[in-house]
Amino acid sequence: MVNSPRSTSGPRSAGGGRGGRRGGRGAAWKTPDTKHPRTGHGVAYGKLELTPKDHYSIHKPDHKQDVLRVIVMGGNEEVGKNMTILEYGDDIIIVDMGIQFGEEHMRGIDGIVPDLSYLKGREKNVRAVIITHMHMDHIGAIPYLMPLLPGVPLFSAPITLALIAKKLEYTPDIKVDMRPIDEVSTLELGNFTVSFIGVSHSVPSALAIVIATPCGMVVHTGDFKVDLDPKDADGKRYLEQMKQLGSKNVLALLSDSTNAGQSGNQLMERDVMNDLDAIISQAKGRLLFGMISTNVVRLAQIITIAEKYGKYVAVGGLSLKTTLEIAQNLGYINPTPGTILDITEVKNFPPNKVLAIFPGAQGEQNAAFFRLADNDLRDVRVMPGDSVVFSSSVIPGNERTVQFITDKFYRLGAKVVNYRMLNIHAGGHAKAADLGEVVKMVKPRYLIPIEGHHAFLHHHAAAATATGFLREKIMIADNGQIMEFDKDGVGTLTKKKIPTDPIFVDGNMYDVVDGETLRERKRLGDEGVMVIDAIAKDGNIVQVNIATLGFRKETLLPSVEKTVTDFLKREFPKVRLQKDPQGLLQDRLEKMIETDMKAAPYVALSIAQ
Repeated sequence: MVNSPRSTSGPRSAGGGRGGRRGGRGAAWKTPDTKHPRTGHGVAYGKLELTPKDHYSIHKPDHKQDVLRVIVMGGNEEVGKNMTILEYGDDIIIVDMGIQFGEEHMRGIDGIVPDLSYLKGREKNVRAVIITHMHMDHIGAIPYLMPLLPGVPLFSAPITLALIAKKLEYTPDIKVDMRPIDEVSTLELGNFTVSFIGVSHSVPSALAIVIATPCGMVVHTGDFKVDLDPKDADGKRYLEQMKQLGSKNVLALLSDSTNAGQSGNQLMERDVMNDLDAIISQAKGRLLFGMISTNVVRLAQIITIAEKYGKYVAVGGLSLKTTLEIAQNLGYINPTPGTILDITEVKNFPPNKVLAIFPGAQGEQNAAFFRLADNDLRDVRVMPGDSVVFSSSVIPGNERTVQFITDKFYRLGAKVVNYRMLNIHAGGHAKAADLGEVVKMVKPRYLIPIEGHHAFLHHHAAAATATGFLREKIMIADNGQIMEFDKDGVGTLTKKKIPTDPIFVDGNMYDVVDGETLRERKRLGDEGVMVIDAIAKDGNIVQVNIATLGFRKETLLPSVEKTVTDFLKREFPKVRLQKDPQGLLQDRLEKMIETDMKAAPYVALSIAQ
């Protein structure tokens, strides 16, 4: 980091350096005084030891003859809830446990996680869960699914485990056996032997997984991008390792398809630095950055350039503060003491000395960046002369919400900069040309595109066939569709499917919410509800009280009340002796309202006799 002059006026934050008491809910970091070349060495978070080990042995192989089954449980029909199962004999391993965030029509749904019912009764056969990296679409289902797999160890890089541990603090009853690994580590998991390759992504310590099976080697890339002209040692080592796979007779390559529909090659992080430097150096007022909260690479870049130009950095939003805390304690970010301000201190410094960073660049409604656009943050308000920077590409499906908050920033008088104007964001996923090069390097017998909408998988297939890869050796599977490989390495995309019903997270509840419930919620949101309390006496309706929520305007209520009252008085005597008069009348009422008023509120009728 570049040291820069600091003003001696104004308060200081104690959060700028490493060490000291950190963490929330009573947890504390233990950080080594000197950095070890192996990331995480000597670091612990509370009772969680983050030093990677060279080897773990969970279960000995039984050498039974069987087929290898590969099943993508989530991520092949959507962006999110990534999870893959590999199964051979009695041995099962799971790669990733992601969440998909609820869509607009899913009223009250916070997220969707994969369905584990396929494993019911065989939980003891699951040897391990392996997490490729720290993004929520790869770790977000852990609090909901790991309790279904008691005693199963979870492996990942130290920084990923630290973030998972932080998130599990909100569910203290859930205990997960977390074990740190890195590129040096190997796992013996019954008939599977697992090793790792560090890959380039928007977070550090992202891992590709190399799985040796009795039927051949399977490579799962996780999220990745590839630098075909690396300038640093890490990039050169990664590229060389990928090329070495080409001589190892790889059976199947499961490869990230998120950006397969984009032509060309992905930008590298070094390409972003110049534009970030120009934005930060030329800004006359405050700089307000929005980003994805777990993008450690971008966070480090912004802080480094801010220091270069003598600016103070404030971080808003709990999720981004957590990321900074973890990255500092593991040595990924080392700001000069005094650089980092508490968000409450921003008002005490000249605007041209302040750079504030917030999570929520995808337009998430409860995130700090969204609240900033609403001018709803207590400590920072957007002012004319501020520069608002979206340092994140738009995840497919979020275009409307991102445009919504962009318009809000313009209305507040800010200058808005996004990744389309300048190279201020290098995506974390390989584009079509990169994916084709990876297939050429790895030389798998079969390609299995994963992680993306169905169309993305076909884009990935097209990128591979453009390099000469045979289309019949590409398996485009639906979620839950079983792929089988025999002892000779012959693969089949079968027609067999396992259950993949959407499992909805409703608040802190994990349950199957059926389609009818979601349709009811949508109807309530779109049309409102009408609650009708009626009193019957001597076989006739004598009193009707109606209350509505979200149904038309109050000026319509008198005519609605008259129409409903007349209907009940006319129809109740006809059905009062039948089995369920209240249910019959409720159904007829809904049809009458829909026909006469061209509306379809949810009707709740109660008749007291």
